[in-house]
Amino acid sequence: MYKFAVAIIAAFAVFFGQASAATLLADNPVDACNGSNHYGEGHDCAFKSADGTAEGICHKDGSGVLVCVPN
Repeated sequence: MYKFAVAIIAAFAVFFGQASAATLLADNPVDACNGSNHYGEGHDCAFKSADGTAEGICHKDGSGVLVCVPN
């Protein structure tokens, strides 16, 4: 019974760990480099896009705002 309980707990940990990681993805390119991320120029970043997940690098735009520029 102990091994079964450990297996169930491990399965829940993996499931909820994956679910919480999905919610940490930024909604837009600005939030991907700002807000709670505290990234700087040149950091890797990612955000939700129409095609799924866009990955890129944080760069300042013409207004000086740090945004995630897709690769």
